[in-house]
Amino acid sequence: MDVNGDFQTTLVQGHRGYYQQMFWLVVDRDPEGLNCRPINGGEPLVKLDYGGILMTQVKSAETNAISLREGLPWLKVTLNRLSSPQLDLRQGAERRGPYHCQVRASADLIAPINLSAIDELRRIGLD
Repeated sequence: MDVNGDFQTTLVQGHRGYYQQMFWLVVDRDPEGLNCRPINGGEPLVKLDYGGILMTQVKSAETNAISLREGLPWLKVTLNRLSSPQLDLRQGAERRGPYHCQVRASADLIAPINLSAIDELRRIGLD
């Protein structure tokens, strides 16, 4: 993250080159939830609870899933059942299966988590 607490990239330097930061924890404690807005912008259709898990939406290993909108970084994510929606305003078929939206890429709202933590959740049956 940068000095403002904003994440600028989903690419992380590892021992064998770059890899994607794939999982993020919702750390925003706002009782109304973290807004997840449509990829093309607009009003939030989903609000996420504290503790929800988000997955980076990437098209390839080299893709940066964070883009700038009005000078602020936004992370493209895929929501699934671990994402814990607090409020879901999507209609009909949009509510089934994964959903793609974006959240502000700020350390005040989300935190990167490593794959071994996700593996542990799966092992104990929280997936």
